[in-house]
Amino acid sequence: MSRAGLILASMLPAVLFCAPVADACSVPVFRYALEHWRADAYLVQVFHKGELTPEQAKRLEALTLDEDGPSPANVVVVAVDVDGELDEGTAALWERQDPTALPWMVIQAPGKFGAPAVDVWAGEFESELTDSLADSPVRSEIAKLLLEGESAVWALVECGDAEQDAAAFELLQSELQRLEEVLELPPIDPADLADLTVAPEELKLSFAAVRVPYDDPREQLFREMLLSVEPDLRAPELTSRPMAFPIFGRGRALYALAGAGLHAGTIEDACRHLVGACTCTIKAQNADGFDLVMATDWDRFVQPALGGDDSTASLTGLGEFDATSETAASFNSPSEPDTRQPVLVPIPEPSPEPSETETSAPAVAAAHQTTAVTAPPAPVTGATLLAVALILGGIAAGSLLFIGRR
Repeated sequence: MSRAGLILASMLPAVLFCAPVADACSVPVFRYALEHWRADAYLVQVFHKGELTPEQAKRLEALTLDEDGPSPANVVVVAVDVDGELDEGTAALWERQDPTALPWMVIQAPGKFGAPAVDVWAGEFESELTDSLADSPVRSEIAKLLLEGESAVWALVECGDAEQDAAAFELLQSELQRLEEVLELPPIDPADLADLTVAPEELKLSFAAVRVPYDDPREQLFREMLLSVEPDLRAPELTSRPMAFPIFGRGRALYALAGAGLHAGTIEDACRHLVGACTCTIKAQNADGFDLVMATDWDRFVQPALGGDDSTASLTGLGEFDATSETAASFNSPSEPDTRQPVLVPIPEPSPEPSETETSAPAVAAAHQTTAVTAPPAPVTGATLLAVALILGGIAAGSLLFIGRR
């Protein structure tokens, strides 16, 4: 079978799977995400031996509080007594640690598509870094801008080289300004008005950019969250250069543009995707995106017309912290660390949207490429035509099934 035929055939399972359930919507991705996609909760486990001291217990409780009471941050905090009985997943997580002192804190983000939880950060619980778990100055600014209607807020993670960081930020700002002039929002289908809480004409196409300082300890945990968006972002060849993350919805990073992958073409690809019509309204089926911890009460400012399609874990009261809870067990099973692999694509050609089985952003993988690779056009063969026919048949069957369900 030709190369084109193989590609088309490989798409068939995804097409058959998505056709009945991936309901499309004319509302732009950034707005649909803001109104309907609740942020996934991170699990924060504090490992200790025996009783916590009163000071430690107070510090633990503070992780779930802010000035007005319970924090709206999407985190679940669990205290784990390592002398007690641990479930298999929690025990395996503890075995992976090399603590320098107790209590020891581990932050994990939920994996995608049933994948293991992603280890974001581990360190001493009484470190000053833990004070910035739920919020930081840059995250507060990002949330403010998103609530003010920005289509996306681009976070530039500095590498520490002042010249590189300045050049990357200048490129980002100039390209975003250009795209605000050339891109257009999709027309809203009257049938989709129920998915909006604002009039279509009130939507604005606008992008903002912020910098995540290289050496600000208040932003270190935020940096670690961003570096967890893709499995290979902590590689020295990438951390030695600035990275850019488009953040939309309720604090969801689309993917990373790093190294050679940060250029005008990939910036435009990401922006076009975010302001385009939402092709799959079900958050759990979107390969794109990685939620970040934000101490923002999104529901206070955005009232979804039809409610969100995803629920997030409720915050646990201090008296209920228990390592055997269902929440901890769900995060820690399976117990193996994240093993996602990036999908390499050439640059600077626009990257195709990832399939349901891909878990790595194409733009990040592009950072490993220094030259574009152009394959010669493949001849159209009988196998190719057969694959196309199968795909079209799958779409038709899925559409009939979907209409029947309605």
